[in-house]
Parts: sequence; C-alpha cells; structure tokens
Amino acid sequence: FVLSAPNLLRVGSSENVFVEARDYSGGDLNVMISVKRFPKKDREILSKSVTLTADNYFQILTDMK
Repeated sequence: FVLSAPNLLRVGSSENVFVEARDYSGGDLNVMISVKRFPKKDREILSKSVTLTADNYFQILTDMK
C-alpha cells in the first residue's frame, strides 16, 4: 500500500491525500484515512472513508478538510 500526504496538515485547510493498493487485483477495498493529533495520537482530528476499486485502478486522490 502507498499513502502520500503533505508532511504537515493544517487544521481548516484543504489538503490532498493519495492512497494506492499496489499490485492488488482483488475486490473493492474500503480504506479509512484518519488524521490524529501529533505526536500524542490521542485525539482524532478528522477522518474520511474512501473505496479503492478496479475502476479507479485501486488508487484515489482525495481532499481532506
């Protein structure tokens, strides 16, 4: 799996996150992207669910805001 995101995510700003399941040929994959407070990781700031499918080549670029 590949996850690519900016090194710093700003609260209230729109940021793109890329997710890919490399060399995957199975069924649809539901992926939960979760942004947590750093470095404690004790609070979830936001989350988003995306679905990787054969139609999107098991990759997606999604907006996190």
